[in-house]
Amino acid sequence: MRLIRVFAVLFIVFIHTSAFAEDFQIIHFNDVYEIEPVQKGKVGGIARAATVIKQYDNEKTLMTFGGDALSGSSLSLYLQGREMVEAFNMFGLDVAVIGNHECDYGMDVLKERIAESKFKWLAANLLDKKTNNPLLDLKPWSVSTINGVKIGVIGLVGDWLTSTVGGSDAQYSDFVSMAQKSVNELKAQKVEFIVALTHMFLHDDEKLAQSVSGIDLILGGHDHEPVVKTVNGTLIIKAGADLENIAILDVDMQNGSSKISHKMIPIDDKIESDSQALAFVNNTKASANEHLKKVVGETKVDLNAVTKTVRTEESNVGNFITDVFRDHTGADIAFQNGGGIRSNSVYPKGKITIKDIYSIFPFKNNVVLVKMSGEKILSSLEHAVSDVENVKG
Repeated sequence: MRLIRVFAVLFIVFIHTSAFAEDFQIIHFNDVYEIEPVQKGKVGGIARAATVIKQYDNEKTLMTFGGDALSGSSLSLYLQGREMVEAFNMFGLDVAVIGNHECDYGMDVLKERIAESKFKWLAANLLDKKTNNPLLDLKPWSVSTINGVKIGVIGLVGDWLTSTVGGSDAQYSDFVSMAQKSVNELKAQKVEFIVALTHMFLHDDEKLAQSVSGIDLILGGHDHEPVVKTVNGTLIIKAGADLENIAILDVDMQNGSSKISHKMIPIDDKIESDSQALAFVNNTKASANEHLKKVVGETKVDLNAVTKTVRTEESNVGNFITDVFRDHTGADIAFQNGGGIRSNSVYPKGKITIKDIYSIFPFKNNVVLVKMSGEKILSSLEHAVSDVENVKG
């Protein structure tokens, strides 16, 4: 009787230990443009994020990034995204998907940033026209083994080549068919848990969840608002832009299925900065500060460059920008797309520096003068508001 009792206890311990050994954790964030905190220093920042990441990162953790880091800030105009790769290397990032702004400085610069990365960049459906393989020899997916569990991550992007610089060889392929192909390849390798790491709008993530079988989790980017949503039994998570949050997911594998719990950790001014990361931020800023702090003008009112405002309604910063365009070119009418006004900040009345200008306009776009008929002007305006509910900009 005693032997049976001992055997039963050992059996329970074995089952519990086996189940526990299959647990793993995912740290996810997306769309990071600034190494410093945003929204007047209240939100985000590499140094604060490093504090949270160090708290959660361990040998059971997979760290993922949902795209857009190499362009979009005043620093990136000088460093062409090198500062963000260095920050992510410091974090210990494992895998990232290519975002549309990774391509802003051209393919040669992107190759350099990929070579400097200690983590993997993925894109299953961003192809090279000549070879039909992933662009720049990127991998379509990666496999990691954590705590004995084989985890596959597939990189998927939206059809944003029409609005960014992907290079002459870049070709978009349907994300649904490429996702299913990748899932099948991962299943053939006995992968037990499959993550779709995406840089596309939420409606595409929802389509992915509805159309592709075998995906256990979708971790996204491209949308700048936090998302936690379940579609067709598949959890979709986006953490918000500029390290507004870091998503922490705990995955428990039991009997061939998974149970996922999750939480969003706000990165705000209540979090103490990590000393190593803060030193990195300060050193990086100092290297460009002499030029960026030069005063170029003054505003007598607060300028509103908040993302939701400039993408959905009239804003004084948009009016100011287009007035400058008209004055510079002699045009009758000037257009500025709301999505090209960045920084998601309000600039208080007072001096305007080069850094402010670069923060609002971090992309190397050109102002052009064209002749348009009234019909085409009306058509352009109708197009501009046709998808405003999706905050397209």
